[in-house]
Amino acid sequence: SEVRDAFLKDLKLQGNSDVDIRTCTSHLSQFCDAVSKPITAVKASDIDDYLGGKACSNRTKKNTRITLCRLWNWAKTKGYLPKHMENAANNSNRYKAERAASPGIFTPEQLSSMLDVVDDQWLPYFVISAFCGLRQAEVLRLSWDDINFEEKAIILGAHITKTNKRR
Repeated sequence: SEVRDAFLKDLKLQGNSDVDIRTCTSHLSQFCDAVSKPITAVKASDIDDYLGGKACSNRTKKNTRITLCRLWNWAKTKGYLPKHMENAANNSNRYKAERAASPGIFTPEQLSSMLDVVDDQWLPYFVISAFCGLRQAEVLRLSWDDINFEEKAIILGAHITKTNKRR
């Protein structure tokens, strides 16, 4: 848990998103509660037993493993683990995530009936989500200054996008 706490603190200092920090906190807290060993004593088989015993989707197991790999790699660079030590997380079983179903497409009538019942406060969020192809997190980061009404365009600055590139 000492290494976990230092890792999470470092993520905050690096400016990682709140969502990333919450996700890592959740994954690592659950892991530390289940596998109460110093990081130097954790083996790939411990990680395999933990992930294999979780009642969740393969996508969640894969995401948790990715978080563990991040922690182990960070711990090596910061001296919590010897550089020559095998990376237990990298050596653990990989999970193949199920393919997500193609997103559904609402008919104009369906969308209209949904927009009719949306509270006015949330209407811009739903309209932008429905018609602009933005990620949920991108819509939440928008401000009115990002919308150019004259050109009928939304400018996504690098600080808004997942890829840190202007669109």
